[in-house]
Amino acid sequence: MIDELPTRLAFTIAAFLCLATGLSVLSLMGSDAVVNAADDLAGHLARQLDLVGAVDGTGGFQGGVGIPGAFGLPPDLAGSPYRVEFRSLEVRVVAGSHAAAVPLRTLVHPFVPTHASYTSEDLRTLDRVALEIRVGQRFVVDRAERIVDGEAIYLTFVHLP
Repeated sequence: MIDELPTRLAFTIAAFLCLATGLSVLSLMGSDAVVNAADDLAGHLARQLDLVGAVDGTGGFQGGVGIPGAFGLPPDLAGSPYRVEFRSLEVRVVAGSHAAAVPLRTLVHPFVPTHASYTSEDLRTLDRVALEIRVGQRFVVDRAERIVDGEAIYLTFVHLP
């Protein structure tokens, strides 16, 4: 039996230190899982957008949580909330203090394609915004033919429905 007060105090402090160390390690491991999940999701979405951008044709895709297919999103990342940002040159997944950014090979226009024709300057101006998708929101990826500076080309748009 341990009867001395200093010995009990020493064992109590040691137990608290072990518990705090264990909780810190678990917290770091959970943080790594969120970082990895954010990196993986950003990479996946960038690859899918690049695939859509490589097609010389029109088409549309739905995206969001619970939507099957290339643009389906998970309800959380390793138990943490997150958001996705579509920008003209990259996809970002932000979870907590971590932001995973993956560049795109093809331009994505983060707005609703409302005009049949655009100028290059129109697109540069409209591309300055980012489309932010929070968990629970749905989004649309459209591949559409538009006239840009008098020439018919296919563009990829990401927007809210």
